[in-house]
Amino acid sequence: MNVHALPSLRLKDAEANLKALTDRARKLAVFGPTVDFDSPVWDLSLLKPARPTASSSWSSNLYFTTAENRCNKGLDGRTPLAPKFSDFLKALVVLREHSRPCGTQLHRTLIRAARPLHDALRDRQHDPVLLTTSDFKRAAEAIGKTNAATTCYRLGQNLEDIAASVNRHGLAKATIVFANPFPRVTYDTTRISEAARAERAERMASGPVMRAIADVSLIVREVGNDRDILLSSAVDFLASAPWRINDALNVQIDCERKETFESDDGPKECLGIAYRGSKGVAASIKWVPTDMKVVAERALADIKRITEPTRAVARFMEQHPGRAWLHGSWRLRDPDTLATTQEVADMLGLGSSNSASAWLRDKVAPVGKRVYTYVYRLADVERAVLSLQPKLPPGSPPLSSYLFIVPRNFFNPTVGQILPIVSFLTDHTLSWFIGGREDIPSIFERLDIRDENGEPHGLTSHQIRHFLNTLAQEGGLSQLDIARWSGRKDVRENVAYDHTGGVHLARKMREVLSTGAMEGPIAQTAESLPPADRKAFVESRLATVHMTDIGACIQDWSLAPCAKHGSCASCSEHLVIKGDATQKARAEQLLKDYEPLVAEAERERQNGTYGAGPWVEHNRKMVDGLERIIAVHDDASIPDGTPVQSVGLESWNEKD
Repeated sequence: MNVHALPSLRLKDAEANLKALTDRARKLAVFGPTVDFDSPVWDLSLLKPARPTASSSWSSNLYFTTAENRCNKGLDGRTPLAPKFSDFLKALVVLREHSRPCGTQLHRTLIRAARPLHDALRDRQHDPVLLTTSDFKRAAEAIGKTNAATTCYRLGQNLEDIAASVNRHGLAKATIVFANPFPRVTYDTTRISEAARAERAERMASGPVMRAIADVSLIVREVGNDRDILLSSAVDFLASAPWRINDALNVQIDCERKETFESDDGPKECLGIAYRGSKGVAASIKWVPTDMKVVAERALADIKRITEPTRAVARFMEQHPGRAWLHGSWRLRDPDTLATTQEVADMLGLGSSNSASAWLRDKVAPVGKRVYTYVYRLADVERAVLSLQPKLPPGSPPLSSYLFIVPRNFFNPTVGQILPIVSFLTDHTLSWFIGGREDIPSIFERLDIRDENGEPHGLTSHQIRHFLNTLAQEGGLSQLDIARWSGRKDVRENVAYDHTGGVHLARKMREVLSTGAMEGPIAQTAESLPPADRKAFVESRLATVHMTDIGACIQDWSLAPCAKHGSCASCSEHLVIKGDATQKARAEQLLKDYEPLVAEAERERQNGTYGAGPWVEHNRKMVDGLERIIAVHDDASIPDGTPVQSVGLESWNEKD
């Protein structure tokens, strides 16, 4: 007797739901008519062009392929996902984009998270309607074995989203019960253990590494290799101010700004670098510290010299739309001219016909044959050259205005450069220069520049940013100024880049107190204590210090959060730095802002508004505190630079 297993109703419903979902995704066409839903690769470059300096700028593609050979730039060597699973995944990508358009990288992460699910379904013809909870758990285990903690968390979140979509649309026989098993990686800046300090130190470049950068800069200029000089100059450029690497690599050729200011030694010129801003920060100028001005100017001069030939190519193409810049007499020749393989090599600057043949393959079709070589139409060659130029996001400046542009293959010593094709210095190229990778030694390895343990130095571009932020903290720059210098919208983000813990400034403040050049209750209490107890008291009261826009805060945030955050003017843990013009101006502006608030609060209290009393009290304290701060700055009897604890000073004077 034959037994026939009938499909369950839930399975049939899941299959119908998947078909309906896929059909809906096909009709939405959120990526435009140029994207073929059935293709294993979607080119989103027209809709979502990448930043040209990003390491992924060579591709705005989504590859619906397996994990093998997924680093290939093209489809060659990749294996497409099974059709059923691929359609399911494409539908999820389309619905995500339809619900809320997002960057290509977010879609790539979803696809990457789905690949282990595809593998888990290998014994079931990769059919997504047969997904179970155990498949998601197996996929999470596979992710955990091959990825870093931060990547695991992101992929786990996407796995959880896929499970939620399966449940929401009824795409499986049984409900999927799955939650992201990977914890979110956070960096707690308040911890004070040795392990926490070591963790924070790993995110900052050390002094020896920064000195090694200076050594590299000198050595590569002696050797005279333009490739290394350009990369070293880019690192010097990053070290001249706290840059985000994408902000630095996207600056324009006319980025320099000069201003003159008066100093004790007479007028001095300062250098600023204009940049377009990112992460919600508008275009601004990043000023270079005086000590780094010479280094930054030297770096800019070398960068401009090396990149100018490429900029000339870009200018030519802007002046002659539709025509490519070519070497020699091939420039602006009749588009119908026929050229041999060797002649194509000459116009591209490749040298040999073999190199030209490799470049022409899959890019330009021959139109005939002459003796022993193919011939190509010039218009077809130019069209291929133009198609390989960088695709800039809408609203970008012209290509010729960028500072960091170079010929194709400029940084690859094993392949001939192609000057007619413009490319950008990318973040990955710079990262490999200073940090290396398995198959690419860093500049420190190549020059045998090593640390005290005999290991080659290595760092990331972001560690330089951490280093400069910490120097600014140690130098007493206010939190507002540090945020502005670093290009941050939120001053609270400074803490993630502060590796001083406030200890450096606290040490300076204790030295000031020991000389008697401090006024206020802390100074008077220390003076009244026996010498044996004085040191312990001072170290406990001035354990950490950080600068604010109106003075210095001595609250030790490692022990407890600030109870008066944002109310520094009325806080007894706040010191005024007498004579600081910027801090005084800020206090005067705040006083102008708070005086109308006091008047408004008084009117509300007189009208009987509930809760107006505490509002009046708070604003009056702020006004009183700001007036005391301004009075300290105006007091000619107090020497400039004296830290003054203004809140509580009057009551202590009355006791005296």
